[in-house]
Amino acid sequence: MRFPGCLPLTFPVFSISLHSIPVNRPLPIDIYVEVGGRLTLIRRAGDAITPERVCGLNRHNLRQVYAPVEQRADYKEYLWSLAVNCPPDDKTRLLAVSESAHIQIEELHQATDIEPAIGDTVEFLKRLCGLSAGDSTLLPGLVALIDPDEKRGHQHAMDTCLYSMVLANHLSGGVDSNSMDAAVAGLVHDLGERGFDPKMMDNPDRMSPSDWQKFKQHPIESLKLLEPVGGISNEALLAFAQHHECLDGSGYPRGLSGSQISPLARILTVCDVFDSLVVSHTASTSFPLRDALNLMQSVRPERFDPAVLKVFTETIEAFAKNRR
Repeated sequence: MRFPGCLPLTFPVFSISLHSIPVNRPLPIDIYVEVGGRLTLIRRAGDAITPERVCGLNRHNLRQVYAPVEQRADYKEYLWSLAVNCPPDDKTRLLAVSESAHIQIEELHQATDIEPAIGDTVEFLKRLCGLSAGDSTLLPGLVALIDPDEKRGHQHAMDTCLYSMVLANHLSGGVDSNSMDAAVAGLVHDLGERGFDPKMMDNPDRMSPSDWQKFKQHPIESLKLLEPVGGISNEALLAFAQHHECLDGSGYPRGLSGSQISPLARILTVCDVFDSLVVSHTASTSFPLRDALNLMQSVRPERFDPAVLKVFTETIEAFAKNRR
């Protein structure tokens, strides 16, 4: 289908991060930007986008572009072919995997029929685990791409998924079924928040007591939504149902403590809280990496598994050092 040069903002599109688009390569999508209250076409499917064009859009602060939803499946396959075929040291490969994950997350959160969307998501994560099993640089490279100033929707799910995979790998000594469970749990852990106002979630201190009580049930809402679907392990289901529980019993929604909290939930809790502290899209005030880790260390006996937090801290500090 040939789409017109201008589209209304209500037209069904999916978002793409401008910096992730492969330059000087023919693309299978029409690319639009939001200008003057409408979507304006800047590249037809089959054309390439040049580095100069990307720089020009950046200068105008147009860092997010859009393509028709009808072209999403083609773009996902195009990105995955780049992920599989580009050399491991090619940044295009990392960007393709990262953007594939973003598109998958957006598709999942927008889905009205959750079962096939979960099936697609689990299949994507299997492919990601398979790719990372053959390339030890992939997950660290994806973590290095995380931008604390990123404002994109569902970025927190993406970050938590990557951190959880990396931490599970370090704790188990390699990519295994635990890595897959960690990836699934990280990606869908907040799916039960779909009915809440995002502005309210970014400012929990402003919630009314009744709203806060409802919000504390979102892990259970995630479980109710996903448990009947199938394709998700019991370990992953338990992890996102418990990721707000604390070792001292002060967490929610069930007030579990100590050994009642699953090993995978302990991983997910550390990764979720860390990303919420350091990334501005999930907190009104974000912390530098070292300050966030220090804060987590200060509440460790009450909130976090000390052994899990120790490995996570060492892993994140190593990534930060290598990034310099």
